[in-house]
Amino acid sequence: MAYLKRQATEAKSRGTKEWIEERTKQRRSYIPLRKLGFRKELKNERKAVASRYYQLLTGHALIAPFLRQTEENRLGPMLVVRDR
Repeated sequence: MAYLKRQATEAKSRGTKEWIEERTKQRRSYIPLRKLGFRKELKNERKAVASRYYQLLTGHALIAPFLRQTEENRLGPMLVVRDR
């Protein structure tokens, strides 16, 4: 099933890329970014390690300030003990 979804996604991406090239070949008002892909160093890492790296890289990781804020929202500001 995943194979079919991947094939459909790749076909759609090719179609989109061809459409953009066709529409912009007269004047280059839009220049698509080059595909960055995955980092070679993470190719053989476990999925959990690689996903955490990309979360940190993009700023989407659950880190201490976020967890503190979530804890305060859940318990109330007076119930959370902080080490300051």
